[in-house]
Amino acid sequence: MALIVRAQNVPKVSGRIMIVFMVSGRRGPMLLPLSGCLVGSGRSWTPPPPGVFKINVDGASSDLEGISNIGVIIRDCKGGTIVALYKPLQTHYSADLVEVLAMEQGVLLAQELQLPHVIFESDAIIVINSINESAVGTLNGHIIQDIIHAQASFIFCSFKHLNRAFNYAAHELAHFARRNGSTHLWKGVNPSF
Repeated sequence: MALIVRAQNVPKVSGRIMIVFMVSGRRGPMLLPLSGCLVGSGRSWTPPPPGVFKINVDGASSDLEGISNIGVIIRDCKGGTIVALYKPLQTHYSADLVEVLAMEQGVLLAQELQLPHVIFESDAIIVINSINESAVGTLNGHIIQDIIHAQASFIFCSFKHLNRAFNYAAHELAHFARRNGSTHLWKGVNPSF
């Protein structure tokens, strides 16, 4: 777990303000920029700071069609796709459970790639709050607990809520799984749709 020692503002560059934290991690102290955000904008997805990977996840569940799907995309500080995944689940699950399963899949992919510094984002505020508050006594608490334990495999790891409009790529991946009905994984290239 990282300890924030000090924060400093870095001058605005190209409409962005970056806040840098000195953190103490398993491998000693390091400067870790917090996600730069557009000043006065916030109208789109923002890439993570250098050396950090951002994992966006989304789940889709249709009561009418009786199906559930997930989408995961991992991008670098330039917005380049490292991995993208869409996957239909074997049966229909509640919307909350599908969002938790999407986060779990994102964590598993980041672990498989051995990414050291990660930011997970989801538009499911219930999932983000459950992870950040260690709410393991909930219906999906056993999966939340696994996600919380997985944090130890990263040097830096955070879970953040973002507006659905800013989670477009993961959202589209989840919905493409519904339309396509199969699992697909891209490594190092953007999805073909």
